[in-house]
Amino acid sequence: MKFELVAPRIAFGTALLGVTALLTARRMPEGSFGLVLASGLAGMCLSDFISGFVHWAADSYGSNTEIVRGSGSTQTHTIG
Repeated sequence: MKFELVAPRIAFGTALLGVTALLTARRMPEGSFGLVLASGLAGMCLSDFISGFVHWAADSYGSNTEIVRGSGSTQTHTIG
């Protein structure tokens, strides 16, 4: 993917996250900001863990012959 295509996607995602946060903040009851913040942080940590686990399992136990992922999907993810 070219760099020129990445920046607008990041900007769009950030703007969408901001709008969602504003709409959520307007609808939450008085005094529940800490609970909402903690829930959001816990959700991000959980989704990061699940994503990492899935990638680890695919890299450790996957093969290029799987029908779902297709050929070449288990190549190592090294830099350099």
